[in-house]
Amino acid sequence: MFSVQEYIQLQISRDPSDMDAILTPPKGVDTGAWIYEHVRVITTDIARLIADLANNPEAPCNAENCPVMICTEDCQVRCACHGPTPVACAAIDYIAHLHSMTTTTLCSNKWFPDRSRVQQEGIDQLSAIMRRMYRVLAHARHHHAATFVAFERETKLTKRFLQLASRFNVVPESHLSVPPMDLDKLSC
Repeated sequence: MFSVQEYIQLQISRDPSDMDAILTPPKGVDTGAWIYEHVRVITTDIARLIADLANNPEAPCNAENCPVMICTEDCQVRCACHGPTPVACAAIDYIAHLHSMTTTTLCSNKWFPDRSRVQQEGIDQLSAIMRRMYRVLAHARHHHAATFVAFERETKLTKRFLQLASRFNVVPESHLSVPPMDLDKLSC
């Protein structure tokens, strides 16, 4: 299945704004596997965004600047990686914990025993991952706008993410916990 991931990456490199080419699976590719491979690519792209957020010399995402994970002015989330009861942690820690959990889940034989055919249980895991990843994108957009805008202009990650979620109903709109972003009117 590495060829599916490479195919997605090739489509993105050709034109990151051509959502139809990027999101339309080749004939014969399982829809679940297609979504799974997209989430793998998005996870890699989110890692680049994390690096940009943490290394921004003007307003880095760190424990001092972002002591809790806030998506918007009125949407704070808690981290489930600290034990049975979710707790508040610095945004950059929440993001790192999420990235680690996502990587572990995507490599799990329990949820994804066959990358060429993804069952409903795996799709449910992808939905949960994407719902949480959206919080990272929302945090970047609302609290690190300059970094977000530069990254989005280059990669179209959020636009691709939202269209993937919508087109394949991976994350119903009602589960996206922050207001939608008008990506066509990005400015700092």
